[in-house]
Amino acid sequence: MLWALFALNVAFGSWLLAVPNLGSAGIVGTIITLGGNATVCFVLASIGAGALFVAVPLTRGLTRSGGLPLVLIAIGGLCGVTAVAGVVAVVVAVALGLLFVVIDRL
Repeated sequence: MLWALFALNVAFGSWLLAVPNLGSAGIVGTIITLGGNATVCFVLASIGAGALFVAVPLTRGLTRSGGLPLVLIAIGGLCGVTAVAGVVAVVVAVALGLLFVVIDRL
């Protein structure tokens, strides 16, 4: 699960760097960037990915932890989940919308 979060944070941070103007993305861009705060999302994704990256060699590939590595994993996890919360919200909304369309057609 932490490896998936690491990959999502790296991909999300890369996307935030690649898209020059998120203000023109409309409501979806606003939700994804947690209210239009692209810089905050980028910092959170970077902290999450960086903390997990540092914790990997200390925990033998995120398999054993305790003390400082556990704190790094907790910080990386919390920052990473917060950064991608907007993306998860959009994905859940689209999935629910599709579910309602399928149920309505039955």
